[in-house]
Amino acid sequence: MPPSFREISFALLFLALCQQVDAAEYHVTILDSEPSHANGNGIDGEAAVGSDRGNTRTGTPHAVLWPNPSESFINLHPSGFGSSRAFDIYGSTQVGDGFFTGQNYHALLWHGSAESVVDLHPQGFHSSTANAVTEKTQAGAGKLVNNGAYHALLWYGTAESVIDLHVTDYSATYIWDAVGEGQVGWGAFGPANFPEYYHALLWRGTAESVIDLHPTGYITTFANGGGESVQVGYGIHETMPGISHALLWQGTAESVVDLHPAEFRSTNAEAAAGIWQVGRGYQPDNSRPRALAWMGTAESVIDLHSLLEDQTGLAFSQSLAVDVDRNGNVVGWGDSASGRYAIRWTLVPEPTTLLLAAIACLVDCTRKRRIQT
Repeated sequence: MPPSFREISFALLFLALCQQVDAAEYHVTILDSEPSHANGNGIDGEAAVGSDRGNTRTGTPHAVLWPNPSESFINLHPSGFGSSRAFDIYGSTQVGDGFFTGQNYHALLWHGSAESVVDLHPQGFHSSTANAVTEKTQAGAGKLVNNGAYHALLWYGTAESVIDLHVTDYSATYIWDAVGEGQVGWGAFGPANFPEYYHALLWRGTAESVIDLHPTGYITTFANGGGESVQVGYGIHETMPGISHALLWQGTAESVVDLHPAEFRSTNAEAAAGIWQVGRGYQPDNSRPRALAWMGTAESVIDLHSLLEDQTGLAFSQSLAVDVDRNGNVVGWGDSASGRYAIRWTLVPEPTTLLLAAIACLVDCTRKRRIQT
């Protein structure tokens, strides 16, 4: 049976969209911040979060929220804390930590304002931090005693809801990111304060669910981003000690994909969402990082750093892509002679938006075609 009109249309649509993804273009925006030392740490759609130090590199960081690329930031810094940082955002919720005056770091949760802060610091812990947020959970780590080992932690909106995900097979565990029902990070081997090596880990809400993502042949691996379906980070292979390669997993150690492009000396993936991965790379003749993006293979790498000078008029010595959303929008930072800037790379056009609109149009057209016939 020959293919139908609808099947041919969807095939052509898919091909066109794939070509648009391959030709991804980004618009660079320097996010509003006080001149000029700021970090972009998390992104979700129009909104992003990070920290701002005011007009000096040594200033006290305050957690900030950018509602969209064109608006001034909202200061999330809560009363009673000496400093604060926002690391991730999901919808109207943000997470990070704050240094409780005279004590230690506390994991924090916000809903768009400094006044909305919820202190997630669990009873019995010396310090804690929240690095990731999903629709239902917050994830990070805490220490039971000063200078003790990290324990991977998961919350459901309150300090009392905390779940200790630490696995005794490791001397320390830590969660960097979470997506959906999955959390990613690392487990250490050796003394708590001076680990000998690390393994990338994946959890699904309980300590018993932990999956060791460490592939054969690697000395050490870290999982920095992603969660339920896809995980990213970096590893150092035993054949190339001291050289890190950005890595991509899909839930098992055996699924590992090396994202390292040949033109870079070393690379590290920081975050993943949808088909996108972001991080940094170091060129052979330069010790400073450059922001990078990938779409699942080493060959798909996009040098985000190269866009900074052309689009902003500033010379950036280094940059880092810290987070990416499911539409391919990226947030991070870049250093110039005048200071550090929080930076957003907006994907133009957004493939997911195009796909949804095009499918809706196609379905509507075929529906009308059936009605007319």
